Amino acid sequence: MTSIAERGHAARSEQAGIAAFLKKPVRQAQLYDCLRTVLAPRASAGGGTSPAPRIVTVHSLREANDLRRPRVLLAEDNQTNQMAGARMLEKLGYRVDIAVNGLQAVEACRALDYGVILMDNQMPEMDGLTAARAIRAFEVSHGKRPVPIIALTANAMQGDREACLAAGMNDYLAKPFKLLQLRRMLERWDVRSDSESAGPDIDAVPSSTAKAIDSTVLQEFRSQGLSSGPGDFVPQLIDEYLLDASAHMATIHDAIARRDAPSLARATHSLKGSSSAVGAIGMAAMCDRLEQLARAATLDTTPALVSSLESEFARVREDLHLEQTS
Repeated sequence: MTSIAERGHAARSEQAGIAAFLKKPVRQAQLYDCLRTVLAPRASAGGGTSPAPRIVTVHSLREANDLRRPRVLLAEDNQTNQMAGARMLEKLGYRVDIAVNGLQAVEACRALDYGVILMDNQMPEMDGLTAARAIRAFEVSHGKRPVPIIALTANAMQGDREACLAAGMNDYLAKPFKLLQLRRMLERWDVRSDSESAGPDIDAVPSSTAKAIDSTVLQEFRSQGLSSGPGDFVPQLIDEYLLDASAHMATIHDAIARRDAPSLARATHSLKGSSSAVGAIGMAAMCDRLEQLARAATLDTTPALVSSLESEFARVREDLHLEQTS
C-alpha cells in the first residue's frame, strides 16, 4: 500500500514479487476484493494450482468486478422505458443488455447466459409471451438451466399473470415500477448484483440471520380475529402446514430419486402455495424455481436446490415454532 502512486510503481512492485498494489486510503470492499483475488488459487498448466501471475491493482479489480456483475437482458421497445429500466438496473449494480423486440431477446439468449430477463409483453415483430416460449424451447433443446423471466406489462388485467406463467415466465412486474420494487423482485429470484455481495460489511446484518417467515402474514390472521380463544387458528394453521410440508418434502426427494418430473412439479407447486399462506416467502420462491425446472424437465441442477430447500425448511420450522409461542 502506498499513499502516493507514481508511474511505474506497479511494474516495479510486480518485478519485486509483490502480489497486489493499492493506493491508500483503501476502502473495505476494495481490500476484500483484493484479498479474495490474491488468495484464490489458479489452475496451472501441470494440473496443479499456482497464484495469480499478474499483480493486482485498483484497475484490475475494477475490471474483474465488471465481469462478475450479473448480466440482465431488458427486452423493451419503448426508448423512455429502456432508459429508465437500464438506469435502475445499473444503479443496483447490474450489467444491462437491451433488446428492442422479442426476436432480439431470443437471439441474445442464444448467444449469452443471463442472470435474469425482464420481458415487456407487447413488442413489435415478436411479443414477450412468444419470445418466452421460444427461449424455454431453446433451453430444453440445449440442456440449459432456465433463466428467470420477469414479465413487464402496463396492463395489470386479470388473467395477465396466468398467461405469463403459461408462456414459461416466472413472475410479473407491473409498469411503471419503482427502484425498490425492482430490487425486491430481483432479490426474490436470487439475482444478486456484485455491489450487494462484494464482501462483508461490518455494519451489515448477515443474511443468515434474516427471518424465514414474514410475520405480517400471520399477524393479519390475528388482526382479523381468527386467532383468539380455544382452538387458536394460527397455531392450528402452523401445525397443519408443518405436517403438509414434511409430506411434500418426502415426495420431492422421492421424485428427484426417480427423476419423475411431473411428480416433482406437482409437489413443489403445492408446497409453494402452502408456504406462501404462512409467510414462508423464501421457501415459496425456491419451490417456484424447482417447479419451473421440473416443468422444463431439467432435473440435473435440482439436487442442489433441494438441499437448499431443506435448509430453508429448517429455518421456517424454527421461526414457526417461535410464532406459535408468541
